[in-house]
Amino acid sequence: MKNKTKKKQVTEKNKSKYFHTRFQPDVNIGLLSSQVASRQQDGLVNKTKKHYSKTYGQIFKDNFLTLFNILLIVIGIALIAVGEWTKCLFLLVLALNVGIGLFQDIRAKLTIDKLRLVTAPNAEVIRDAREMTIPSDQIVLDDILVLSQGRQISADAIVRSGVVEVNESLLTGEAIAVKKKKGDLVYAGSYVTSGTAVVQVEKIGDENYAEQLQRKAKVVDKPKSELLKSLNLIFHMISFIIIPLGVVMAIGNIVQISSENMQIEEQINNVVSQTAGSLVSMIPSGMFLLTSMTLYTGVIRLGKKRTSVQELYSIEMLARVDTLCLDKTGTITDGTMSVEDVVIFGGYENFDLDTFMGSYLKAVNDSNQTAVAMMQKYPLNNILEPVNILPFSSDRKCSAVTFKGKGTYLFGAPEFVYKGNDKEILKKVRHYTSKGTRVLMLAHTKTKIKGDNVPQDAEPICLFIVYDRIRKDAAETLAWFRKNDVAVKIISGDNPIAVAEIARIVGVDTAHQYISLEGMSLEEVAAVADDYTVFGRVTPEQKAALIEALRNRKHTVAMIGDGVNDILSLKKADCAIAMASGSEAAMDVAHLVLLDSNFNVLPDIVAEGRRAISNLQNVSSLFLNKTIFSIFFSIIWAVVMFATMPPQNKLYPFTTSNFYIWEMLAIGLASFFMAIQPNKKRISGNFVTNVIQKALPGGIAITLGVSAFFIFQNQNIFDFGLVEGQANYAAITCSCLLMYVLSFVVLLRVCLPFNKYRGILFSVCVSVGILAILVTELLTKDPNSKTFLEISIKSLSGNNIKGLFVVLVPALLFYYIAHIVLKKWAKSE
Repeated sequence: MKNKTKKKQVTEKNKSKYFHTRFQPDVNIGLLSSQVASRQQDGLVNKTKKHYSKTYGQIFKDNFLTLFNILLIVIGIALIAVGEWTKCLFLLVLALNVGIGLFQDIRAKLTIDKLRLVTAPNAEVIRDAREMTIPSDQIVLDDILVLSQGRQISADAIVRSGVVEVNESLLTGEAIAVKKKKGDLVYAGSYVTSGTAVVQVEKIGDENYAEQLQRKAKVVDKPKSELLKSLNLIFHMISFIIIPLGVVMAIGNIVQISSENMQIEEQINNVVSQTAGSLVSMIPSGMFLLTSMTLYTGVIRLGKKRTSVQELYSIEMLARVDTLCLDKTGTITDGTMSVEDVVIFGGYENFDLDTFMGSYLKAVNDSNQTAVAMMQKYPLNNILEPVNILPFSSDRKCSAVTFKGKGTYLFGAPEFVYKGNDKEILKKVRHYTSKGTRVLMLAHTKTKIKGDNVPQDAEPICLFIVYDRIRKDAAETLAWFRKNDVAVKIISGDNPIAVAEIARIVGVDTAHQYISLEGMSLEEVAAVADDYTVFGRVTPEQKAALIEALRNRKHTVAMIGDGVNDILSLKKADCAIAMASGSEAAMDVAHLVLLDSNFNVLPDIVAEGRRAISNLQNVSSLFLNKTIFSIFFSIIWAVVMFATMPPQNKLYPFTTSNFYIWEMLAIGLASFFMAIQPNKKRISGNFVTNVIQKALPGGIAITLGVSAFFIFQNQNIFDFGLVEGQANYAAITCSCLLMYVLSFVVLLRVCLPFNKYRGILFSVCVSVGILAILVTELLTKDPNSKTFLEISIKSLSGNNIKGLFVVLVPALLFYYIAHIVLKKWAKSE
């Protein structure tokens, strides 16, 4: 009976969500507290069950359960099982790699979850006749919301009073502002671009578009990272090789060792050790670790510059940026505006400007910087009664208000307000515009507003000369970009002449290359994207078209925006950067957010991206150098093992211990400190091609050198002091020394040209390597006993050293020639 009652209660509760009683609150009073409590009790709250960030299980799976991780763990377990735990230092690299990955992702999850609580759109509601701000997930059905410019709409709602224009680009893909008046439906996820309105919530939670559209805006699209794509390609290629080759090596080792009269335990030990030596050396596990550490170090450094990185791989885009697009206002200028002069035209000397502008500004109720500057000069008033209001929009570049008994007044950009040809008026507009000021016009007509159309017969009353203060550091910042091969494009909604003058003042040497995009189609805009530096009278749609056109011409584009009209262009850019002082809409779609809105931090941001990725590309060749050697040499040795029948104990000669000097010093220590050094070089070309081109000469040279060494000893060309039928301890030592010397030669090439930092780093790596070999020798008294590195200098004779140099010299010559040839080939491409 209880179960039936409980089921009935649940059914009634679910039913109430879809068949609820609707309230019709007064727009000035809103819902009463009792009505809000009733809605909350019924679960009619603007919440959703959807989650945007990864779960902890997904984070663990992504970082731990990878092919290489599983393979390394299996190899480690096998080595420990046969008592060879000293050969498992590669598990430390694995643990660090997984640990950093887990730390990064968990930290990102906590940050994102926290940011959702802090920066999720709040809502202005009217309850109990009081206006208040609440989190959007506390909105209830039938709440009365107050919408204003720059705010994201949090729930589907019906306009009860007022007029707004909204940007529904996240829903429709169109940047054209849509006018909403009484009785119209506004959609969750849209952004208010102008005007104010009072609306009643029509849908909440999963019943409206809010979560779906907010996810498009808030969850940052991952940039098309060549680094990420290249790393995945490299590791997939290696995985296709390593597994079948590992099986072949294991079978070959088993066949070869079966000819010896050994106990089964010793046979298993040898097979596991030698097979592990070939497999582990093929896996560039340190490359994962270095990538994670390099990018994470970049995030930390940018954090110290008060820059929030919302997508880790966006750091790569910074390294590749060759074109920076920005608006004038809020970047070159600080957005602080003031009305410095008013030019009144003949016939309006006695016009009551204070009264009309106060009423006008009150009617349109804009909150942008221009409106703020105007309101500081002309206090708001309710003296005149507005009959019809056409809010300001980025497309119209003006607003209009029809006052009762007074006709219509237009306010905005002169060329959009005044369609006449009075030469004196146009001359004054050009004069002030050429000084880099923002010029606004107030005009009057008896024609009423009809729909969304601005009257075309307005007569000018006056000009307002508005000064936008230039940032002190703007000239220095733009000079840095010019010196570092980054083209600057200034894209603004203002008059191109005024914008060009500001650009000239801050040192943009091509500021004279300006154009107005007024009336141009998107195809025409795309055609001139590369031809000009300054673009004026740009609509949001045209701005996005410019970004897309530049990208289509193989430019890597960073876009800086701070307003709702920047949403589409930010989403089109390779790297989207938002000012924290701007709208929530811009920050939601950005890859990086400048928390202090400081324009002068941009050089540091771009330089950090270049440092991280340039260094990563440069040192990644060290890891692949060893991988190339291991794969090629394993293939050669596999052929040897199966070609020597009956078996002659041709076991794979190296164990994991033999590679410690190479892995830890010539690769690990060197690559880490190389990766954190300054590097301002802009990345170009394909990551995989660049890395492999640098890695191939060294990998092949070491393969040929070591292979030649074993061929010579097998044919008794030189007296290496080898025991007949097998590679003895001296042969292993000689071949390992050959590997170490060549690996440090490759490191030398990566460090060139030397500076103090790289010179010290190279010297330390070589010195520590020599010291490590000597120390392990001193700790091992028996010359026939294995050292920690499983080599023995004491076992070498003079002939061994002679043979080593006979092989080393041709290998070095091959490396030098191959490096020069590939370098010239890369330049020709």
